[in-house]
Amino acid sequence: MGNSDLFSQSVMIAPIYKAELRFLLPFYESRLESLHRHWVFSKEFITSHLTELGNTSEDGSAGFQNTFDDVAKTDIDLFPSYLRGSTITLCFSLFETLLGDVADEVASDLGEEVSFEERQLPYINRYIRWLNNVGGLHIEVEKKQWKELDAVRELRNRFIHRMDRDLPEQIRKTLKAIQPSDDGQEFTIDDDFVDLTFRTMADLAKRIELAYWSFFDSHNKRDA
Repeated sequence: MGNSDLFSQSVMIAPIYKAELRFLLPFYESRLESLHRHWVFSKEFITSHLTELGNTSEDGSAGFQNTFDDVAKTDIDLFPSYLRGSTITLCFSLFETLLGDVADEVASDLGEEVSFEERQLPYINRYIRWLNNVGGLHIEVEKKQWKELDAVRELRNRFIHRMDRDLPEQIRKTLKAIQPSDDGQEFTIDDDFVDLTFRTMADLAKRIELAYWSFFDSHNKRDA
């Protein structure tokens, strides 16, 4: 495949987030879209790689099966979860960075400092509350989105800290509602959930972006 073909494939991937033309932080759009392309191409490569790996023929040696189990079977079992977990983690971290940068921008405009009284709240919750209550923005997050955000956060934390940790019951209920199983099996992170994470982060980013520009226009109108 030539370079032009690869470029065409990249361009053809549908964007998940499109910033307003005047967004103060265009890097978020480009970084999130780059992460999304990374997810799409890596998923395709790993799927093809693991298919070929699984079709490996025995070479007749006595230790083949043990070596195959130690290397190939382990990769077949774990590569997909590594990609999904790391992608969710990066997507979540990009959104946290966006929130922090927007809060710093709003604080600078108001001559304030970003500080929190309720430090027990999760990072994203603290920043959205500060932007609404202190910054004067109007960021509306629906109850369903908060639940999805909590579920993504819990899975991100489990991937980083303890991959074998049991999920809290409320998170299990949310995940079951997001991705119901016809056969009653336990929820597993699959490709659809990673796609949901991208959509959730993109939608929240758009809400923050629009709320910021409403604040910016109002603030500059008062100062005019």
